[in-house]
Amino acid sequence: MRPALVPAPYLPVAAGGFLFACLVAYRAPWAGDFGLHAAVVDELRQHLWRPADPMVRAHTGNPYNTPYTVLLGLVGLLTGLSGVDTLRLAAPVCFALLLFGLHRFVRVFSASPWAPAVALPMVLLLWGEAAPTWSGFVNLAGLPLIVAYPSTVALALTLCWWAYLWHTFDRPTPGRWAAAGGFLGVVAIVHPFTAVAAVLGAVALALSRLRSLRPVPVLAAVAVAAAVVLAWPYSNVIEVALAAGDLDGVHRPLYSGVLRTYGPPLLLGLPALVLRLRRDPLDPLAAMVALALAVVGAGWVSGHWALGRMWPVVLIAVQVAVAVELVAALRGRFRVLAGAWTVLVVAACCWSVHLQHANALAVARVDKPVTAFADRHSWITGRVGAGEVLLLDLDAEDTLWTARDLLGSGVRFVAPPWPDPTLPDAARRRADNRELLAAGTAEDRRHELLTRYDVRWVLDSAGTLSWPVALETVAGPGPARLIRLG
Repeated sequence: MRPALVPAPYLPVAAGGFLFACLVAYRAPWAGDFGLHAAVVDELRQHLWRPADPMVRAHTGNPYNTPYTVLLGLVGLLTGLSGVDTLRLAAPVCFALLLFGLHRFVRVFSASPWAPAVALPMVLLLWGEAAPTWSGFVNLAGLPLIVAYPSTVALALTLCWWAYLWHTFDRPTPGRWAAAGGFLGVVAIVHPFTAVAAVLGAVALALSRLRSLRPVPVLAAVAVAAAVVLAWPYSNVIEVALAAGDLDGVHRPLYSGVLRTYGPPLLLGLPALVLRLRRDPLDPLAAMVALALAVVGAGWVSGHWALGRMWPVVLIAVQVAVAVELVAALRGRFRVLAGAWTVLVVAACCWSVHLQHANALAVARVDKPVTAFADRHSWITGRVGAGEVLLLDLDAEDTLWTARDLLGSGVRFVAPPWPDPTLPDAARRRADNRELLAAGTAEDRRHELLTRYDVRWVLDSAGTLSWPVALETVAGPGPARLIRLG
């Protein structure tokens, strides 16, 4: 028996991951969606009961106002921290929750204390080339960017929910089923895409328990989940789900380089899935892979690229299966074969470190400064105040990403720089944004639009625009200019 003073193998591995998350929070190499989430928290911090859209000055139910961001908004309100600093504080907590959820989920399939310790590096490293740095995709490349995002919290809750659901099958009391339904409702509000993944996983878990399942408690849990979703006052999750098709174009990159990105982990995970299917034709992990691949494939065939958000279910199921079966195989009869398989998996993980190390290295190199998020566009944020509307070209890639960063400093825009299918006048706003910047727009029409959206500033990235009502011009990098309007 292991001495009591020797920690479980997962503890030092998880502690190392948590310390890295603390370093991420300190170094803050934020990019991508971070400005949007910071804007959401800031808006909730300032207007907790009636927050406006975090991208434009409009009061509509916004899907980013989730239990997670409302909680962070309350923390910001009580502490006085900005949205950026509140998210920094949340990053290690989010990762700790993810570590806990992974441990609970892996222990469903293995009693070995080594299985969770092996599963964590599998989840981070068992990827192919160009591992996506999207929200919800947990890997070494993306983790420093997404650790504080709602999708990370939703994934952590989903892992906990799957473990809870599995034990509910064994102890199916009405209270446990009601709690399971409420749990799913919270996940659906925090991140609807992850909620779909959670349901796929639940179906896979339930397949092996079909004989003992009763429809009434399952339907009751579904009713509780629906009640939680419908009772949420900050946004309409049903409306968000119905508008998901408008996000297909954004998700098309998830289907590029599929074989290079997902082929290696699927190939190396095949022995684990075969072993599990031999023992149980309805094995939950194998069923998760099959169901999620079917949904991803349906998205490929139909052109509904948003279904590519189910890739994380495929990967997590494969990675956990590899961890569980490797630990078991190394203690079994075929240790030579297990050793060869282990060498291949470890080699793939080492190669993945080589491919994915850039963001992690930027965090770890404490001797090399990282540009602070607030300073990335300081020549703009030093002039444009929080809540003021800035006009810029959202059709140009460089200014589009500038706008997304500026959201974190409280700057607002005529049209949303991120897709916002729940904003009723999003299409009109995009058209008005283009008309404002078009050279042939009549001055009276331009004045009307500037007044409608209360535009105070214009970012002229090419330095070619002429504004008769300009009160001040601030020179920026290269030809870029910041123009204050009268």
